[in-house]
Amino acid sequence: MRFKISTVYTTILCVMLASQALILAGLPFGVHIMVSVGAWSIMLCEALALLMLFADGKRQLLDNNRLMMIAILAVLSVCAVILSSSIDFNAIIKLVTFLQLPTFLFIATRNNTKRLKEVIYTANLLYPVLFLILYLSPIAYRFVGEYGEVKNDDITLGYNNPNETALYLMFCFFILLSAFFYYKNKLTVRFIAAAEICFLAFLIYKTDCRAVLVVCMLVLVYMLFSAELYVQPLFIGAVFIIPIVYTIIVICFPSLAYLEFMGETIENGRMNIILEYIDNLDAFGLLFGNFEKYQLGNMHNGMLSVVASLGIVVFGVYFAALYFGYKRILRGTVGKRDYMPLALGMLGIILHSVAEAAPLVSGSVYAVSIFMIAYLAVPEKETNGSEEIENIAS
Repeated sequence: MRFKISTVYTTILCVMLASQALILAGLPFGVHIMVSVGAWSIMLCEALALLMLFADGKRQLLDNNRLMMIAILAVLSVCAVILSSSIDFNAIIKLVTFLQLPTFLFIATRNNTKRLKEVIYTANLLYPVLFLILYLSPIAYRFVGEYGEVKNDDITLGYNNPNETALYLMFCFFILLSAFFYYKNKLTVRFIAAAEICFLAFLIYKTDCRAVLVVCMLVLVYMLFSAELYVQPLFIGAVFIIPIVYTIIVICFPSLAYLEFMGETIENGRMNIILEYIDNLDAFGLLFGNFEKYQLGNMHNGMLSVVASLGIVVFGVYFAALYFGYKRILRGTVGKRDYMPLALGMLGIILHSVAEAAPLVSGSVYAVSIFMIAYLAVPEKETNGSEEIENIAS
């Protein structure tokens, strides 16, 4: 029995979008079954997508650098865990979610269709309705901290903390900016998108998440003063280097982390995490990490979370996989107004990793959100809908 690749990929991608909606709707209200179903569905989609990719490209595997990197990354990650800890169910789940972002960046260039793009735009035009309901609800300022649920001055919309909330809002913000230009002949949709963009900007401000605020402001300022965006590989590489340089500078000159920005110190408690990691660092930990201790947790720095958990070898392959994924996706954004906020947003997510690790290492709803931005940024000519593949079960 034979299936069109386009049909299989479209089904996988639609399930991913539905899973994200389950998580975003289930988290604030504590509906754990929705969150669990959403998270497991995303992992299943990842597995099916990888299976399709390897089956589709098995003859060209050695020639496909990005697919080969994902395979190497998976093997090296497992080896790093074995060397510093032991493989158990929890470790497997964390590694699977860790691999979601490079995997989803790869499949973003597959079967790119206008219909699915409009499904993504429609979903994100509806998300502000959910955020409005949460904003008007009693849980809008609820904060679930180390010692349980408390009231908080910064808005959370019922999610775990303001930083997490700001990330969800930021992803939607970038997509709605793109939707505003994409639907240039539909004034009603543009008006709704503009109103929702303003609402999201207000909510982001209320979270008081400085990193997200800075990234969103940089995107808006660039779009106001530039009519086109030319993304060169060198520019993408420079953006990827900035978080690495920032981390090295903070480690070498820790006093800089105590400079104030927007009424608070830059480090805001993060320096203790970095210093504690440095104090316990040895050559083995640098090369292969200490998964047993760090387990890809949020060390408030994407680079540090990967290096601390899996070592600098895995970090090198991981960031190379992300870089080549970005390079492939963003090469088509020249002179296209609706692509500009998507390209700038993707680059902004890398810059944001100096303050938070979750988008780069936690997978799940973060990986799907970045996938949606990447999918929209890929020109439709990338489609491979004419290809077919044998059903693996047969």
